[in-house]
Amino acid sequence: MQGLTTTTVHREEDISSLASTDLPILTKTSLNSLQKITYSRGFHIIRDPRDIAVSSYLSHRHSHKTNIWKELVPHRLFLDSLDFNEGLTHEITTCRKQQFEDMASWSYDNPDILEIKFEDLIKDPQKTWASILEHIGIKTRANPLLSNILQIHNKIINSISIRSKLDFNKWLRIKSDLSEKQIQTILKNFSFESLSGKPKGEEDIQNHYRKGTSGDWKNYFTDTHKRLFKEQWSELLIHLGYEQNTDWK
Repeated sequence: MQGLTTTTVHREEDISSLASTDLPILTKTSLNSLQKITYSRGFHIIRDPRDIAVSSYLSHRHSHKTNIWKELVPHRLFLDSLDFNEGLTHEITTCRKQQFEDMASWSYDNPDILEIKFEDLIKDPQKTWASILEHIGIKTRANPLLSNILQIHNKIINSISIRSKLDFNKWLRIKSDLSEKQIQTILKNFSFESLSGKPKGEEDIQNHYRKGTSGDWKNYFTDTHKRLFKEQWSELLIHLGYEQNTDWK
């Protein structure tokens, strides 16, 4: 986004690096982590916990890169020693336990945090992102001339900063809104198809962008996994609106 800085952190201990960031991104959120950042508006993406468990198991087993996540190496070796049912059971009861507890304790009625379901995001990304941008105060523009002028201005300021080794961006860079064309281009560039190189729904467990669909837990859960989820996380599923009662199959 023009003129706005973003920083992504994956661990709570790294949250301090978000201090001077316009748009901080936390891949793991809890009420505790939220209290450590300064924000005015934000959005929070939730997903069916059953799909999270399956996705987490398959990515830990196959697609996450161990060269940038060294801690995964022993965990992957452990998962390799288990059969599929045992591995997914371990993911449900152990690996995802803290995440599901954080989801259960999250404050879903915070007016400053827009709650977004992952399922809605992949079903209609343009509509969902329009609501997100409106909520956080980034409006859309339909004037391509203004967009081009702002881009040229910011490129010039950036070039001057680099040559003079002075941060003119801090004072002179214009934080502009997004044009409709920019939004469409971004959504296209970061679509599942573009990132994975394959159609949505086509599964490849070696690809971190594995399938791109929701409800895939039904293809993996055995009766044992269903029983475990009903025993431990039925209230969470009901609270998030993924089930109406405990009688799901």
